[in-house]
Amino acid sequence: MVLIFIVFTVPVWGQKDTLLFKNGTIIIGEVKKIQLGVLTFDPDDANDITVQLRKLASIFATNRDFRIETVDDQLLFGKIIHSQQEGFVSVIFEGDTMNLALSNISNL
Repeated sequence: MVLIFIVFTVPVWGQKDTLLFKNGTIIIGEVKKIQLGVLTFDPDDANDITVQLRKLASIFATNRDFRIETVDDQLLFGKIIHSQQEGFVSVIFEGDTMNLALSNISNL
């Protein structure tokens, strides 16, 4: 059991962006964009894929700051980390952290 935890923890906290799906699947690569509820992702060793945000449990992307637009017209610049709440991410910006529902992201 400990070995499984270590195997799944290393990719999530590594250098690459990570998608965590509600079904337990983890994909590592690079977040390209989010638009109209669909995320475009460049996984390692494959062509770009699109994923509906409602299928994701969370996202982990700390390699760069993102420009995040919300459905209520908020504009945030920050890094995206995994939230303990399914369907949410935590955005780190200007020394603060904000929990944000994936469904509230309109553009990235």
